[in-house]
Amino acid sequence: MKGGNQLPLESPNQTVSQGVQVTPLDDNMVEMLGRLNLTSEESDAVEVADDIEEDLATSDCAIIGKILSQGVLHIQTITSALKPAWGNPKGLRMRTVGDNMFIADFGSKQDKNRVLDGSPWNIGKRNVLVQEFDASMRPSDIHFDYMSIWVRIYNIPFGLMNGKWGYVIAKKIGPVEKLEVDDQDRAWGAYLRAKVQINITKPLMRGVSIFSTKRQAKEWYEVRYEKLPNYCYSCGIIGYSSVECLTPAERDADGLLPYSGDLRVPDDRKKRPSDDVNGQSSTTAGKSGGTSGQESMSGAIDLRTLNNQVRSCFAVSSEGRSGGLALFWVKECVVSLEHYSMNIIDVLINLEDGSVWKSTFVYGEPKTKQRYQFWDLLRFIRAHWNGPWLCAEDFNEALSSDEHLGRTRRGESQMKLFRECLENCGLLDLGFSGPKFT
Repeated sequence: MKGGNQLPLESPNQTVSQGVQVTPLDDNMVEMLGRLNLTSEESDAVEVADDIEEDLATSDCAIIGKILSQGVLHIQTITSALKPAWGNPKGLRMRTVGDNMFIADFGSKQDKNRVLDGSPWNIGKRNVLVQEFDASMRPSDIHFDYMSIWVRIYNIPFGLMNGKWGYVIAKKIGPVEKLEVDDQDRAWGAYLRAKVQINITKPLMRGVSIFSTKRQAKEWYEVRYEKLPNYCYSCGIIGYSSVECLTPAERDADGLLPYSGDLRVPDDRKKRPSDDVNGQSSTTAGKSGGTSGQESMSGAIDLRTLNNQVRSCFAVSSEGRSGGLALFWVKECVVSLEHYSMNIIDVLINLEDGSVWKSTFVYGEPKTKQRYQFWDLLRFIRAHWNGPWLCAEDFNEALSSDEHLGRTRRGESQMKLFRECLENCGLLDLGFSGPKFT
Protein backbone atom coordinates (compact mmCIF):
# COMPACT_ATOMS: atom_id res chain seq x y z
CA MET A 1 0.00 0.00 0.00
CA LYS A 2 1.32 3.44 -0.90
CA GLY A 3 1.03 6.64 1.08
CA GLY A 4 3.52 6.57 3.99
CA ASN A 5 4.75 4.31 6.74
CA GLN A 6 2.56 1.30 7.31
CA LEU A 7 1.31 0.50 10.80
CA PRO A 8 -0.06 -3.02 11.39
CA LEU A 9 -3.24 -3.09 13.45
CA GLU A 10 -2.31 -5.17 16.49
CA SER A 11 -4.85 -3.98 19.03
CA PRO A 12 -8.08 -1.94 18.85
CA ASN A 13 -6.87 0.07 21.85
CA GLN A 14 -3.36 0.95 20.73
CA THR A 15 -2.13 4.55 21.00
CA VAL A 16 -1.09 6.18 17.74
CA SER A 17 0.76 9.38 16.92
CA GLN A 18 -0.38 12.74 18.31
CA GLY A 19 -1.69 11.03 21.44
CA VAL A 20 -5.16 10.14 20.11
CA GLN A 21 -6.59 7.08 21.87
CA VAL A 22 -8.40 4.68 19.54
CA THR A 23 -11.57 3.57 21.28
CA PRO A 24 -12.70 -0.06 21.28
CA LEU A 25 -14.28 -1.14 18.01
CA ASP A 26 -17.14 -3.52 17.46
CA ASP A 27 -16.26 -7.05 16.34
CA ASN A 28 -17.16 -6.47 12.69
CA MET A 29 -14.98 -3.39 12.49
CA VAL A 30 -12.04 -5.15 14.17
CA GLU A 31 -12.36 -8.03 11.70
CA MET A 32 -12.49 -5.66 8.73
CA LEU A 33 -9.55 -3.54 9.87
CA GLY A 34 -7.60 -6.67 10.71
CA ARG A 35 -7.53 -7.50 7.00
CA LEU A 36 -6.08 -4.08 6.17
CA ASN A 37 -2.58 -2.76 6.61
CA LEU A 38 -3.31 0.82 7.68
CA THR A 39 -0.99 3.75 7.24
CA SER A 40 -0.31 5.98 10.22
CA GLU A 41 -2.57 8.66 8.72
CA GLU A 42 -5.42 6.16 8.41
CA SER A 43 -4.94 4.93 11.97
CA ASP A 44 -4.89 8.45 13.42
CA ALA A 45 -8.47 8.70 14.71
CA VAL A 46 -10.46 11.92 14.91
CA GLU A 47 -12.11 12.30 18.29
CA VAL A 48 -15.72 13.50 18.15
CA ALA A 49 -17.74 14.50 21.20
CA ASP A 50 -20.95 12.86 20.01
CA ASP A 51 -22.22 12.68 23.58
CA ILE A 52 -22.93 16.43 23.47
CA GLU A 53 -26.34 16.65 21.84
CA GLU A 54 -26.28 20.36 21.00
CA ASP A 55 -23.29 19.77 18.70
CA LEU A 56 -25.09 17.12 16.64
CA ALA A 57 -27.19 17.36 13.50
CA THR A 58 -30.45 16.03 14.88
CA SER A 59 -34.18 16.71 14.84
CA ASP A 60 -37.09 16.01 17.15
CA CYS A 61 -39.46 16.15 14.19
CA ALA A 62 -37.88 13.57 11.88
CA ILE A 63 -38.63 9.99 10.94
CA ILE A 64 -36.76 7.50 8.79
CA GLY A 65 -38.53 5.29 6.30
CA LYS A 66 -38.09 2.65 3.64
CA ILE A 67 -40.10 1.56 0.59
CA LEU A 68 -40.54 -2.19 0.25
CA SER A 69 -39.78 -2.44 -3.46
CA GLN A 70 -37.33 -4.37 -5.60
CA GLY A 71 -37.09 -1.38 -7.92
CA VAL A 72 -35.43 1.85 -6.80
CA LEU A 73 -37.73 4.88 -6.66
CA HIS A 74 -36.55 8.46 -7.09
CA ILE A 75 -36.83 10.60 -3.96
CA GLN A 76 -39.05 13.07 -5.83
CA THR A 77 -41.42 10.23 -6.72
CA ILE A 78 -41.51 9.15 -3.08
CA THR A 79 -42.12 12.72 -1.93
CA SER A 80 -44.89 13.40 -4.45
CA ALA A 81 -46.65 10.20 -3.34
CA LEU A 82 -46.34 10.59 0.42
CA LYS A 83 -46.70 14.34 0.90
CA PRO A 84 -50.40 14.50 -0.10
CA ALA A 85 -51.10 11.22 1.71
CA TRP A 86 -49.69 12.82 4.86
CA GLY A 87 -51.92 15.87 4.46
CA ASN A 88 -49.31 18.18 2.85
CA PRO A 89 -47.63 19.03 6.18
CA LYS A 90 -45.92 22.41 6.31
CA GLY A 91 -42.14 22.47 6.35
CA LEU A 92 -41.75 18.85 5.20
CA ARG A 93 -38.29 18.08 3.81
CA MET A 94 -37.30 14.66 2.51
CA ARG A 95 -33.82 13.37 1.72
CA THR A 96 -32.61 10.03 0.45
CA VAL A 97 -30.16 8.03 2.59
CA GLY A 98 -29.94 4.94 0.39
CA ASP A 99 -31.93 2.92 -2.10
CA ASN A 100 -35.61 3.45 -1.23
CA MET A 101 -34.61 4.76 2.22
CA PHE A 102 -35.36 8.34 3.24
CA ILE A 103 -35.47 10.81 6.12
CA ALA A 104 -38.59 12.97 6.44
CA ASP A 105 -38.18 16.09 8.57
CA PHE A 106 -41.47 17.71 9.59
CA GLY A 107 -42.20 21.24 10.67
CA SER A 108 -43.81 20.08 13.92
CA LYS A 109 -43.86 17.12 16.30
CA GLN A 110 -47.61 16.93 15.84
CA ASP A 111 -47.25 16.12 12.13
CA LYS A 112 -44.46 13.64 12.84
CA ASN A 113 -46.48 11.79 15.48
CA ARG A 114 -49.55 11.76 13.25
CA VAL A 115 -47.60 10.07 10.46
CA LEU A 116 -46.08 7.52 12.86
CA ASP A 117 -49.49 6.73 14.37
CA GLY A 118 -51.08 6.45 10.93
CA SER A 119 -48.66 3.83 9.63
CA PRO A 120 -48.45 1.70 7.61
CA TRP A 121 -48.44 3.86 4.48
CA ASN A 122 -48.44 2.71 0.88
CA ILE A 123 -47.15 3.86 -2.49
CA GLY A 124 -49.43 1.95 -4.81
CA LYS A 125 -49.28 -1.56 -3.41
CA ARG A 126 -45.80 -1.15 -1.95
CA ASN A 127 -45.49 -0.67 1.77
CA VAL A 128 -43.74 2.29 3.37
CA LEU A 129 -42.18 1.45 6.73
CA VAL A 130 -41.44 4.36 9.08
CA GLN A 131 -39.84 4.64 12.50
CA GLU A 132 -38.38 7.24 14.84
CA PHE A 133 -35.23 8.96 13.65
CA ASP A 134 -32.15 8.47 15.86
CA ALA A 135 -29.23 10.73 14.95
CA SER A 136 -26.75 8.42 16.68
CA MET A 137 -27.44 5.60 14.23
CA ARG A 138 -25.75 5.01 10.89
CA PRO A 139 -27.68 4.07 7.73
CA SER A 140 -26.22 0.55 7.98
CA ASP A 141 -27.66 0.24 11.52
CA ILE A 142 -31.24 0.78 10.36
CA HIS A 143 -33.29 -2.38 9.93
CA PHE A 144 -36.88 -2.52 8.74
CA ASP A 145 -37.82 -6.07 9.68
CA TYR A 146 -40.88 -4.97 11.65
CA MET A 147 -43.87 -2.81 10.90
CA SER A 148 -46.62 -1.46 13.14
CA ILE A 149 -50.16 -2.27 12.06
CA TRP A 150 -53.65 -2.37 13.54
CA VAL A 151 -55.17 -5.85 13.71
CA ARG A 152 -58.62 -7.15 14.52
CA ILE A 153 -59.13 -10.50 16.24
CA TYR A 154 -62.65 -11.82 15.74
CA ASN A 155 -65.17 -13.84 17.75
CA ILE A 156 -63.31 -13.80 21.06
CA PRO A 157 -65.52 -14.72 24.06
CA PHE A 158 -66.75 -11.58 25.80
CA GLY A 159 -65.07 -12.62 29.04
CA LEU A 160 -61.66 -12.39 27.37
CA MET A 161 -62.37 -9.00 25.78
CA ASN A 162 -60.42 -6.94 28.31
CA GLY A 163 -57.00 -5.42 28.72
CA LYS A 164 -55.44 -8.39 30.49
CA TRP A 165 -56.43 -11.22 28.15
CA GLY A 166 -56.58 -8.97 25.11
CA TYR A 167 -52.89 -8.21 25.57
CA VAL A 168 -52.05 -11.91 25.93
CA ILE A 169 -53.97 -12.84 22.78
CA ALA A 170 -52.70 -9.93 20.65
CA LYS A 171 -49.12 -10.64 21.74
CA LYS A 172 -49.31 -13.92 19.81
CA ILE A 173 -49.25 -11.82 16.63
CA GLY A 174 -46.43 -9.52 17.73
CA PRO A 175 -45.30 -7.02 20.39
CA VAL A 176 -48.32 -4.96 21.43
CA GLU A 177 -48.08 -1.17 21.13
CA LYS A 178 -51.70 -0.25 21.86
CA LEU A 179 -54.88 -2.04 22.87
CA GLU A 180 -58.27 -0.48 22.25
CA VAL A 181 -60.24 -0.72 25.51
CA ASP A 182 -62.66 1.58 27.32
CA ASP A 183 -62.20 3.31 30.68
CA GLN A 184 -63.26 0.07 32.41
CA ASP A 185 -60.56 -1.89 30.58
CA ARG A 186 -63.13 -3.68 28.38
CA ALA A 187 -63.12 -4.19 24.62
CA TRP A 188 -66.61 -5.55 24.05
CA GLY A 189 -67.61 -5.69 20.40
CA ALA A 190 -67.33 -7.85 17.31
CA TYR A 191 -63.55 -7.93 17.54
CA LEU A 192 -60.53 -7.05 19.65
CA ARG A 193 -58.50 -4.23 18.10
CA ALA A 194 -54.79 -3.84 18.81
CA LYS A 195 -51.75 -2.19 17.27
CA VAL A 196 -48.89 -4.66 17.07
CA GLN A 197 -45.47 -5.01 15.49
CA ILE A 198 -45.27 -7.81 12.95
CA ASN A 199 -42.13 -9.36 11.51
CA ILE A 200 -42.39 -8.74 7.76
CA THR A 201 -39.83 -11.46 7.01
CA LYS A 202 -42.28 -14.09 8.29
CA PRO A 203 -45.71 -15.16 6.98
CA LEU A 204 -48.74 -13.21 8.17
CA MET A 205 -50.70 -14.92 10.91
CA ARG A 206 -54.17 -15.87 9.70
CA GLY A 207 -55.43 -16.43 13.21
CA VAL A 208 -54.57 -17.10 16.83
CA SER A 209 -54.89 -20.48 18.57
CA ILE A 210 -56.01 -20.38 22.21
CA PHE A 211 -56.56 -23.26 24.63
CA SER A 212 -59.61 -22.69 26.83
CA THR A 213 -59.26 -24.24 30.29
CA LYS A 214 -63.01 -23.79 30.81
CA ARG A 215 -64.03 -25.64 27.65
CA GLN A 216 -60.91 -27.83 27.60
CA ALA A 217 -60.58 -27.19 23.89
CA LYS A 218 -58.24 -25.50 21.46
CA GLU A 219 -59.98 -22.59 19.73
CA TRP A 220 -59.17 -20.57 16.63
CA TYR A 221 -59.75 -16.83 16.30
CA GLU A 222 -59.40 -15.22 12.87
CA VAL A 223 -57.18 -12.18 12.38
CA ARG A 224 -57.57 -9.34 9.88
CA TYR A 225 -55.23 -6.43 9.23
CA GLU A 226 -56.08 -2.78 8.63
CA LYS A 227 -54.35 -1.00 5.73
CA LEU A 228 -52.54 -4.20 4.84
CA PRO A 229 -50.19 -3.66 1.88
CA ASN A 230 -49.41 -6.07 -0.94
CA TYR A 231 -48.60 -9.61 0.21
CA CYS A 232 -48.09 -13.02 -1.33
CA TYR A 233 -50.97 -15.50 -1.38
CA SER A 234 -48.47 -18.36 -1.68
CA CYS A 235 -46.16 -17.71 1.29
CA GLY A 236 -47.99 -14.97 3.19
CA ILE A 237 -45.03 -12.56 3.27
CA ILE A 238 -45.50 -8.83 2.76
CA GLY A 239 -43.83 -7.01 -0.11
CA TYR A 240 -44.72 -8.89 -3.29
CA SER A 241 -47.47 -10.91 -4.96
CA SER A 242 -47.63 -14.63 -5.70
CA VAL A 243 -46.57 -13.86 -9.28
CA GLU A 244 -43.15 -12.82 -7.91
CA CYS A 245 -42.89 -15.51 -5.20
CA LEU A 246 -39.72 -17.63 -5.32
CA THR A 247 -41.46 -20.51 -3.50
CA PRO A 248 -44.92 -20.69 -5.10
CA ALA A 249 -47.42 -22.90 -3.31
CA GLU A 250 -49.67 -25.52 -4.87
CA ARG A 251 -53.30 -24.56 -5.35
CA ASP A 252 -55.93 -26.73 -3.68
CA ALA A 253 -58.76 -28.59 -5.41
CA ASP A 254 -60.71 -25.34 -5.71
CA GLY A 255 -57.75 -23.54 -7.27
CA LEU A 256 -57.03 -21.46 -4.16
CA LEU A 257 -53.67 -20.60 -2.61
CA PRO A 258 -52.92 -20.91 1.14
CA TYR A 259 -53.59 -17.20 1.71
CA SER A 260 -56.34 -14.94 0.38
CA GLY A 261 -57.63 -11.40 0.45
CA ASP A 262 -59.64 -12.22 3.57
CA LEU A 263 -56.72 -11.03 5.72
CA ARG A 264 -57.52 -7.44 4.77
CA VAL A 265 -60.10 -5.41 6.66
CA PRO A 266 -62.42 -4.22 3.86
CA ASP A 267 -62.97 -0.51 3.38
CA ASP A 268 -66.67 -0.16 2.57
CA ARG A 269 -66.15 3.33 1.17
CA LYS A 270 -63.79 2.18 -1.56
CA LYS A 271 -64.18 -1.55 -2.08
CA ARG A 272 -65.01 -2.95 -5.47
CA PRO A 273 -64.99 -6.47 -6.93
CA SER A 274 -61.93 -7.37 -8.97
CA ASP A 275 -59.41 -10.07 -9.72
CA ASP A 276 -56.42 -9.21 -7.57
CA VAL A 277 -52.71 -9.48 -8.32
CA ASN A 278 -52.49 -13.01 -6.90
CA GLY A 279 -54.98 -14.37 -9.42
CA GLN A 280 -57.80 -15.02 -6.94
CA SER A 281 -61.16 -13.34 -6.79
CA SER A 282 -61.48 -11.07 -3.77
CA THR A 283 -62.67 -7.68 -2.63
CA THR A 284 -59.80 -5.21 -2.49
CA ALA A 285 -59.82 -2.02 -0.47
CA GLY A 286 -58.56 1.37 -1.54
CA LYS A 287 -56.69 2.48 -4.60
CA SER A 288 -54.47 0.03 -6.38
CA GLY A 289 -52.57 2.84 -8.04
CA GLY A 290 -48.99 2.88 -9.16
CA THR A 291 -45.93 4.49 -7.67
CA SER A 292 -46.38 7.98 -9.05
CA GLY A 293 -48.42 8.88 -5.98
CA GLN A 294 -50.90 11.03 -7.87
CA GLU A 295 -53.61 11.72 -5.35
CA SER A 296 -55.80 13.19 -8.08
CA MET A 297 -57.24 9.76 -8.86
CA SER A 298 -60.97 9.85 -8.34
CA GLY A 299 -61.29 6.08 -8.05
CA ALA A 300 -62.27 3.36 -10.46
CA ILE A 301 -65.50 1.87 -11.66
CA ASP A 302 -66.08 -1.70 -12.75
CA LEU A 303 -68.40 -1.78 -15.77
CA ARG A 304 -70.28 -4.93 -16.73
CA THR A 305 -70.67 -6.67 -20.04
CA LEU A 306 -71.54 -4.26 -22.83
CA ASN A 307 -72.41 -6.79 -25.52
CA ASN A 308 -71.88 -10.39 -26.53
CA GLN A 309 -68.30 -9.76 -27.69
CA VAL A 310 -66.98 -7.83 -24.70
CA ARG A 311 -66.39 -9.79 -21.52
CA SER A 312 -65.92 -6.81 -19.22
CA CYS A 313 -64.05 -3.57 -18.82
CA PHE A 314 -62.22 -1.52 -16.25
CA ALA A 315 -62.31 2.27 -16.14
CA VAL A 316 -60.56 5.03 -14.23
CA SER A 317 -62.93 7.93 -13.68
CA SER A 318 -62.22 11.34 -15.14
CA GLU A 319 -61.73 14.52 -13.17
CA GLY A 320 -64.46 16.75 -14.45
CA ARG A 321 -63.90 16.98 -18.19
CA SER A 322 -60.27 15.85 -18.15
CA GLY A 323 -58.66 12.44 -17.93
CA GLY A 324 -60.32 9.08 -17.72
CA LEU A 325 -59.16 5.70 -19.05
CA ALA A 326 -61.03 2.54 -20.01
CA LEU A 327 -59.89 -0.96 -20.95
CA PHE A 328 -62.19 -3.49 -22.64
CA TRP A 329 -61.44 -7.16 -23.18
CA VAL A 330 -63.09 -10.06 -24.99
CA LYS A 331 -64.27 -13.41 -23.71
CA GLU A 332 -61.11 -15.29 -24.65
CA CYS A 333 -59.02 -13.31 -22.13
CA VAL A 334 -58.81 -13.60 -18.36
CA VAL A 335 -57.61 -10.22 -17.11
CA SER A 336 -56.25 -9.45 -13.63
CA LEU A 337 -55.71 -5.86 -12.56
CA GLU A 338 -52.23 -5.02 -11.23
CA HIS A 339 -52.06 -1.21 -10.95
CA TYR A 340 -53.98 1.82 -12.14
CA SER A 341 -53.71 5.59 -12.01
CA MET A 342 -54.78 8.55 -14.11
CA ASN A 343 -51.98 7.57 -16.53
CA ILE A 344 -52.01 3.77 -16.73
CA ILE A 345 -54.05 0.61 -16.53
CA ASP A 346 -51.67 -2.27 -15.84
CA VAL A 347 -52.98 -5.85 -16.12
CA LEU A 348 -51.97 -9.49 -16.45
CA ILE A 349 -53.57 -11.31 -19.37
CA ASN A 350 -54.03 -15.08 -19.12
CA LEU A 351 -54.53 -16.62 -22.57
CA GLU A 352 -56.24 -19.90 -23.43
CA ASP A 353 -52.90 -21.63 -24.10
CA GLY A 354 -51.84 -20.96 -20.49
CA SER A 355 -49.39 -18.16 -21.27
CA VAL A 356 -49.40 -14.97 -19.20
CA TRP A 357 -48.60 -11.50 -20.54
CA LYS A 358 -48.29 -8.21 -18.73
CA SER A 359 -49.90 -5.37 -20.64
CA THR A 360 -49.63 -1.74 -19.59
CA PHE A 361 -51.91 0.70 -21.38
CA VAL A 362 -50.65 4.22 -20.93
CA TYR A 363 -51.51 7.85 -21.38
CA GLY A 364 -48.27 9.71 -20.72
CA GLU A 365 -48.08 12.51 -18.19
CA PRO A 366 -49.02 15.72 -20.09
CA LYS A 367 -47.09 17.99 -17.71
CA THR A 368 -43.42 18.04 -18.68
CA LYS A 369 -42.13 18.76 -15.17
CA GLN A 370 -43.93 15.71 -13.78
CA ARG A 371 -43.06 13.32 -16.60
CA TYR A 372 -40.10 11.81 -14.73
CA GLN A 373 -42.64 10.32 -12.29
CA PHE A 374 -44.29 8.51 -15.18
CA TRP A 375 -40.93 7.08 -16.34
CA ASP A 376 -40.22 5.95 -12.76
CA LEU A 377 -43.60 4.23 -12.73
CA LEU A 378 -42.69 2.21 -15.83
CA ARG A 379 -39.34 1.27 -14.28
CA PHE A 380 -41.19 0.18 -11.14
CA ILE A 381 -43.45 -2.09 -13.18
CA ARG A 382 -40.47 -3.54 -15.08
CA ALA A 383 -38.62 -4.28 -11.81
CA HIS A 384 -41.50 -6.47 -10.66
CA TRP A 385 -42.09 -8.40 -13.87
CA ASN A 386 -39.66 -10.56 -15.83
CA GLY A 387 -42.08 -12.10 -18.33
CA PRO A 388 -43.47 -10.87 -21.68
CA TRP A 389 -44.57 -7.24 -21.50
CA LEU A 390 -46.52 -5.09 -23.93
CA CYS A 391 -46.61 -1.36 -23.21
CA ALA A 392 -48.88 0.52 -25.61
CA GLU A 393 -51.00 3.58 -26.44
CA ASP A 394 -49.96 7.24 -25.98
CA PHE A 395 -46.70 8.06 -24.18
CA ASN A 396 -47.08 11.80 -24.83
CA GLU A 397 -43.43 11.90 -25.89
CA ALA A 398 -41.32 11.33 -29.01
CA LEU A 399 -38.18 9.25 -29.40
CA SER A 400 -36.61 11.75 -31.80
CA SER A 401 -37.38 15.08 -33.47
CA ASP A 402 -38.36 13.19 -36.66
CA GLU A 403 -41.48 11.99 -34.85
CA HIS A 404 -42.63 15.51 -34.03
CA LEU A 405 -44.18 18.06 -36.36
CA GLY A 406 -45.10 21.52 -35.11
CA ARG A 407 -44.05 25.11 -34.66
CA THR A 408 -42.07 24.43 -31.50
CA ARG A 409 -39.15 22.04 -31.34
CA ARG A 410 -39.36 19.03 -29.07
CA GLY A 411 -37.02 19.27 -26.07
CA GLU A 412 -34.05 16.95 -26.56
CA SER A 413 -33.67 16.41 -22.80
CA GLN A 414 -37.26 15.13 -22.54
CA MET A 415 -36.83 12.78 -25.50
CA LYS A 416 -33.57 11.52 -23.98
CA LEU A 417 -35.35 10.67 -20.71
CA PHE A 418 -37.94 8.73 -22.71
CA ARG A 419 -35.25 6.77 -24.57
CA GLU A 420 -33.42 6.03 -21.31
CA CYS A 421 -36.65 4.75 -19.76
CA LEU A 422 -37.28 2.39 -22.69
CA GLU A 423 -33.71 1.14 -22.45
CA ASN A 424 -33.97 0.60 -18.67
CA CYS A 425 -37.21 -1.31 -19.14
CA GLY A 426 -35.95 -3.38 -22.05
CA LEU A 427 -38.75 -2.11 -24.29
CA LEU A 428 -38.39 -2.16 -28.08
CA ASP A 429 -40.22 0.22 -30.40
CA LEU A 430 -42.47 -1.95 -32.61
CA GLY A 431 -43.10 0.81 -35.12
CA PHE A 432 -46.54 1.74 -36.45
CA SER A 433 -48.89 1.48 -39.39
CA GLY A 434 -50.97 4.24 -40.94
CA PRO A 435 -50.37 8.00 -41.02
CA LYS A 436 -47.10 9.11 -39.43
CA PHE A 437 -48.58 12.05 -37.51
CA THR A 438 -51.78 12.31 -35.50
